[in-house]
Amino acid sequence: MLTRTLFYNANILTMNPPQPRADALYIEDNGRIAYIGALEDIGTISLNVKRIDLGGRTLIPGFNDAHVHIWKLGLLLTVQVDTRGANAPTIAAIIDLFRTRAAPVPAGTWLTGRGYNEAALPEQRHPTAADLDAAVPDHPIALTRTCGHMIVANTLALQLAHIIAETPDPPGGVLVRDEHRSVDRTTMITSWWRETSAQNPITAAKRSPLHLRWYLIQRETTASPQISRHKLVRISAMMEFAR
Repeated sequence: MLTRTLFYNANILTMNPPQPRADALYIEDNGRIAYIGALEDIGTISLNVKRIDLGGRTLIPGFNDAHVHIWKLGLLLTVQVDTRGANAPTIAAIIDLFRTRAAPVPAGTWLTGRGYNEAALPEQRHPTAADLDAAVPDHPIALTRTCGHMIVANTLALQLAHIIAETPDPPGGVLVRDEHRSVDRTTMITSWWRETSAQNPITAAKRSPLHLRWYLIQRETTASPQISRHKLVRISAMMEFAR
């Protein structure tokens, strides 16, 4: 059970247009706000109340993230290679990260990563299958761009997904090819349900749907402390696979 708490002498921003500000907030032991307004109008409250003088400091509601993929954060914190800019500022750094990740695991083990942004890389281009082959030729690699709408796959991953030079573009998706018509990387465009069409062969080759529920729960559990650390009190999780 929580402690009844009265915050007072505060600059409270309520986010409620009819009552935008207040100086006192009273919370019951069930965690619910019982009163918000002027301290002199609060009336009689229990003596067994923790009183906190905020000294004029500002109090705001907790943040609500309206669009978050918590399981994707969990992936970055656990099994994926984190190729975001601070961790991998160049394509060479991306290659090194995958090479390091591959070293202790058996050949043929899938390696996945996410986070690169070609617009922020000094090379000003996407990584290619050739880049990833140079990193780890004997592990299939699927590297997702920061947006989640593009995948770069190495040659072994493309082979496991049965993608060859003659593979047609799926409806709503594009298999980007080099000048010799070999598949260089998979790139998704347009809206969500269409852009996954180009990812589907790689996704299917990576993981069995039978493991999906355990997989997502494990990753979300890992990500939850990070959500709390950033003072998010509520999230609206976007779950593509929840069907």
